[in-house]
Amino acid sequence: MGITTSGVGMGMLASGPITQYLLDTYGLRGTFLLSAAIASHIIPCGMLLITPYNKNQKKEKTNERFAFLQTYLTLLKTPALMCVLIGAVLWNIAYAVIMIQLPNYVVLSGSSKKEASFVFTVIGIGTILSRITIGLAISPNGLDPLLLNFGLTACVGALIVTFPFFVKFSSGPMVFASLYGIYSGGLLVFTVPLCLEFAGVQRLSSAVGLWFFLLGMGSFAGPPLAGLVFDVTGSHDLSYILLGFCVLVAAVCSLAATFWRKPKTENMTEEVVQNS
Repeated sequence: MGITTSGVGMGMLASGPITQYLLDTYGLRGTFLLSAAIASHIIPCGMLLITPYNKNQKKEKTNERFAFLQTYLTLLKTPALMCVLIGAVLWNIAYAVIMIQLPNYVVLSGSSKKEASFVFTVIGIGTILSRITIGLAISPNGLDPLLLNFGLTACVGALIVTFPFFVKFSSGPMVFASLYGIYSGGLLVFTVPLCLEFAGVQRLSSAVGLWFFLLGMGSFAGPPLAGLVFDVTGSHDLSYILLGFCVLVAAVCSLAATFWRKPKTENMTEEVVQNS
């Protein structure tokens, strides 16, 4: 998971300078058209993905037309998983706002447009290092993914709350970008390990789908909320402080999941019962 998601960081390495070059050369309309063309390459890549055939795998038959809804209802009734999912929504609200508003905020604070675009390159470098490192750290017999998720989320929240102080210094935005990439980059790596622990193998695909659906809802709600705060207060600083507290609440949600956490032996027993 760490190696797979590190590709996002690789894209961020080049996205800032390339986007700024496209804006300077082709304008806003041309930049969107070329960005859409680049993103469309995902389609043939997805078409090349083929599930390996397993002749020993038996397809489950069900007479219930809407049996998949029962799976999602079961997931929604899992307290530990819901705590982690709510936390994921909260930190992704902040993540979406920062990815959209950070360059503009840096420019308004006195930096040039080229410096603002380079911020994403710095974040990308930290993201790559973080995701590969976290992926290795939470491998089998490795560190506890829930504990690491709590620690990284708390660090991200504290970092965002203090961001208005970073922009007061010339090198502040770059320092923030490097730390933000390192701390926030690894959060996505916890998707599969935590879904596997709290939902089980049988419901893993549904849990991961629900996870990313809620992440999308956070991305959808974050920027308008930050814009509303700016319209009311006229300050970007307060928006980032509130976003930081949202991420800190997400860390508390991750910590709360430990109260409903089951021992590994009990989870293994349930998996055996479901597969039998």
